This record gives sequence, C-alpha cells and structure tokens, in this order.
Amino acid sequence: MNTENRGKTGSLDLGEIVNCVVSSEASRHFGNAFREALLAMRYVVNAVIERQERKKEAKLQKVTIE
Repeated sequence: MNTENRGKTGSLDLGEIVNCVVSSEASRHFGNAFREALLAMRYVVNAVIERQERKKEAKLQKVTIE
C-alpha cells in the first residue's frame, strides 16, 4: 500500500483494513478455510458417535439358547 492511503500515524485505520480484506479474494479464502474447518469438526464428531454406537452393539449381543 502506498503512503497516500496512510493517515497521520503512517498506518491504515481499522476501517480501511476491513475494506481491503472484504474487497479482496482473502475473504473468499477465509470463508473456504472456515468451511473446511467445520467439515473437519463434523468428521470428528461423526467418528466419535460411530465409535460409541459400535461399543453399544458389542455389549448387546443376541444369544440364542436351544
């Protein structure tokens, strides 16, 4: 960024930074990364649930007596 965009302190203010991020492709990449993180968490939760269900099935076995 050039010095024309800078304020008296020589740095961008928060509003300018947010505008730069939102108007760039960075916001799309952050969105995609957040989506991937949520998908990873869903995978972990599903794996834990499946493991718990398998433990319950192992404890409850049908036995036929003749």
